[in-house]
Amino acid sequence: MTLLVTAYRITRDAEGEKTERIACQSDLAGFEETRATFYGQTRARALGLAMLPSLATSNIYARGCELEKLRAEVSLLMADLSPAEISYWQSRLTNILHAIDAASAYGPDGLVIID
Repeated sequence: MTLLVTAYRITRDAEGEKTERIACQSDLAGFEETRATFYGQTRARALGLAMLPSLATSNIYARGCELEKLRAEVSLLMADLSPAEISYWQSRLTNILHAIDAASAYGPDGLVIID
């Protein structure tokens, strides 16, 4: 299975909130097992990350100010990549950053889901 990142715009009408998917270049964030083997590993926690390590047990739903927290965590993890990891992880982490950028354009109505 695949771990995906998706950006959404939330709209409201008389029926309630609805999500509209925002197109991004790619939605690949890794394989399902990377929830624990990369995002949830001890190194990520040692960096002080909280949102990304939570992928080991649940999905991430980030919106509003949480988008900036997620951006900061992705950036820290990206900066900590070893040369051997960069070729694989840089594109996946960049996909998360692109989703955050797309959702952030809608302010509090932007949502990023990693599942």
